[in-house]
Amino acid sequence: METAEILKYFKDDFIIFWATANGIVEILQVCLESFPELIWTTYQAKSWLTIAVEYRQEEVCRLFLAANSSANPSIIPTTPENAESRALLKAAARYSSNFGYLSNVPGPAFRVQRELQWFKAVEGWVHPFYKAATVSFQEGETKKYKKYWQIFLDEHQELLKNGEKWMKSTSSSFLLISTLIVVALFVAALIVPGGNNNNAGVPILLGKDSLVIFTTSGALGLFFSVASIISFSAILTSSCEPDDFLYSLPKKMMIGTSSLFFSLAFMLAAFAAALTIVLDERVKWIWIPMTVLSCLFVALFAMLQLPLLFQMVKSTFGPSIFQPRKISKRPTNGRMRTYDKQTS
Repeated sequence: METAEILKYFKDDFIIFWATANGIVEILQVCLESFPELIWTTYQAKSWLTIAVEYRQEEVCRLFLAANSSANPSIIPTTPENAESRALLKAAARYSSNFGYLSNVPGPAFRVQRELQWFKAVEGWVHPFYKAATVSFQEGETKKYKKYWQIFLDEHQELLKNGEKWMKSTSSSFLLISTLIVVALFVAALIVPGGNNNNAGVPILLGKDSLVIFTTSGALGLFFSVASIISFSAILTSSCEPDDFLYSLPKKMMIGTSSLFFSLAFMLAAFAAALTIVLDERVKWIWIPMTVLSCLFVALFAMLQLPLLFQMVKSTFGPSIFQPRKISKRPTNGRMRTYDKQTS
């Protein structure tokens, strides 16, 4: 088949479109390996990169960027007057609850963050002129203009409300737990197991290892609890502006959650050490079950909450979702597969 026939075949069968819209990278990679000229085609005057952004297909974006041998989409062929730049911004500004990737994002607040990452990335691709460009629309008999950022806010209004609600309700729950831990550890610091010397006020069991573990764990747990209270309080008092969901709020949530985890771990360690001090004279092996139980509850908290923390860190500080994907030839029978006009 001639090049024109090949392009017409792919266009009539919508193969590239459906693979792009559904994120089927394997089909796209095979097609681009065989027919690199497909990257210069369009669908309804939209580049394939625009369609990938419109359907939020991260791997497809990486593939098309790599196919152009650049992380700069400006080399994507555009229609006159740079309508493609406007199409990219419009695609990034729109929102659909059917975006498949949102099901893997923890909570509405981080869905807002991911949508902001898409929009900010596209803003970085296009010419700075289009960041301030406006879109005209008719509202009754009046013609109005909106910037793409305002369109983004209008499209994501409900998601922004849900994100703020989720962030503040989660912070309120964790703040209550942190406050209880602070109270418990503060009281424990005032009441030393075994009592104090009436004359000097020095703990009677000062030389025991269990008392050292108790005081150290209690102090560390108290400090981490205070840190988590400060972080969660900062979230509750935040105005929750849209840009805050990109870095500010996620960082506060990560600091608060990790501090809460360490404060809980040190509180359980202090509790186990206190029981060991009290019961050591009667049950010498009491430290064994206390240590096992403390580790069990710490592991339970880690199993339930650390995956959320890990996803937060990955979503906020992970690699760029638009890093070009390497295209490699697929080996066949131990040799590199090649394509020519006759094979096509």
